[in-house]
Amino acid sequence: MPQQSEAIQALVIGAGPAGLMAAEELAKAGVQALVVEAKPTVARKFLMAGKSGLNVTKDEELDLFAARYDSPHLRAMLEDFGPREVRIWCRALGQEVFTGSSGRVFPVSMKASPLLRAWLQRLTAQGVEIRTRWRWTGFDGADFAFDTPSGPQILSPKVTILALGGASWSRLGSDGAWVPWLREKGVLIADWKPANMGFRVNWSRHMAAHFGQPVKGVTLKVCSNGKDRTNGLLQDPTKVAEEHPWKAEVSTVYTSIYAMHIHLRWTFSPTLQPKISLIVSPE
Repeated sequence: MPQQSEAIQALVIGAGPAGLMAAEELAKAGVQALVVEAKPTVARKFLMAGKSGLNVTKDEELDLFAARYDSPHLRAMLEDFGPREVRIWCRALGQEVFTGSSGRVFPVSMKASPLLRAWLQRLTAQGVEIRTRWRWTGFDGADFAFDTPSGPQILSPKVTILALGGASWSRLGSDGAWVPWLREKGVLIADWKPANMGFRVNWSRHMAAHFGQPVKGVTLKVCSNGKDRTNGLLQDPTKVAEEHPWKAEVSTVYTSIYAMHIHLRWTFSPTLQPKISLIVSPE
């Protein structure tokens, strides 16, 4: 039997960067925050990202940076916490950053762990409580049910923030198990779509010999069901246009495909498989 419901002022479910950031903002506002995390330790995906250097942001103007997102409602958030603010945030935690040749920003240490340790120390000083191995198992009426090391628990928060992650890496905590529970409560949830994508290319023998070399004068076209969808993808991912293919005048094939992936991912489905054509023009 679960223990008697515990009253909580503010509950944050999920101790990844989003959950920790939410808890810190609550603490700054004078609200006592409890963060619960299913895994034995917090911010596991954050630490995994740090193994390859931890690219925290990109050093570019806000308009260009915001245009890389396909969700216009994020603009106001990015204005408050954009590339400049991320660098300031890192430095306030004692972690100097630098900008690489690609414009991407990294901690000088090239690791996530020093940044996370400093952040957790600051959260503790602010009065944020973190409980690990607390796995959310759904609702108990209007309350939240958890499996914990001491058995089933019920929490009755006044305010709840869900920072649950997606479904991309269950080993690190993002398993998407929460979707049916919220849908049963009438919450509208979009079906999963990839946030980032890889592309498998069957290069010709002629092109394979030049792998890794800059290729200039490139045009990329995206077609599905015999229709050219390139322009429509760039203008509105919900519509299809059949003219004016987009030309990617860039120095490498990789860069041009990567720049388009945010639009390409909208067209991938079990019934709609687009074909990406690479046209190399003489200079």
